[in-house]
Amino acid sequence: MNYYRFVQNDQTHNNWLLFTESTEPPYVTIRPDSSKFVCEKCKAIDHDEAFKHGLPSGLRIRARGNIFMTSEGFLCVDDQARQVIEESGFHGIAFQKLTGTMWNVISVTCRVQAEPTAYEYSKNTCPQCKRPRGVTGLIRFLSQITVPERTNSFFAPTFDLCGSMSGDRELFVTEDIVLRFKEQGVKGGMFERLLTKEEESGFRAVVAANQLFRWPKGARVFL
Repeated sequence: MNYYRFVQNDQTHNNWLLFTESTEPPYVTIRPDSSKFVCEKCKAIDHDEAFKHGLPSGLRIRARGNIFMTSEGFLCVDDQARQVIEESGFHGIAFQKLTGTMWNVISVTCRVQAEPTAYEYSKNTCPQCKRPRGVTGLIRFLSQITVPERTNSFFAPTFDLCGSMSGDRELFVTEDIVLRFKEQGVKGGMFERLLTKEEESGFRAVVAANQLFRWPKGARVFL
């Protein structure tokens, strides 16, 4: 069984759930009904709490494909992709419908142990919420994460990205989900296979030599 990390497509338009956008300074502001989920100082987000307590309605969403990420890091699927997921019996995911739209916010409920050093957290922290100002890094290797025992599973690390605009958690799936999405014509990103121990060694050697790593054939599946 192979395992994949989801990589979203870039979007033409900004789509916000907890913020509003205007043409006047400060341009992006916190919605009054969302302030309890967002740090007023640094704008870091508690994605889990926002999902748990309900997301706003009456939103205008303009997005390409069947999967996209909002500007503040909520991963969404449209009704077509949700139908594929539910009819296929996939595990490890919960939905919340964005009322009045064709979109559903997802939360990954299957959370697994992973290597925290895969991410680098800024030492500069917010004086109000104490979260790091920035987070960088990716989980690229099988050695960095514990995979679920079940097939047909979405999964994510137990720890999040500290409320950054990069999203709540990286999203991973078992290979059967990738194949099903491809078969059903689901669009909106890429699945990148997690590299094996041997491939990881090759990747690290190439990077250390300041060269470009060539991904194994079929390791990247474009939707």
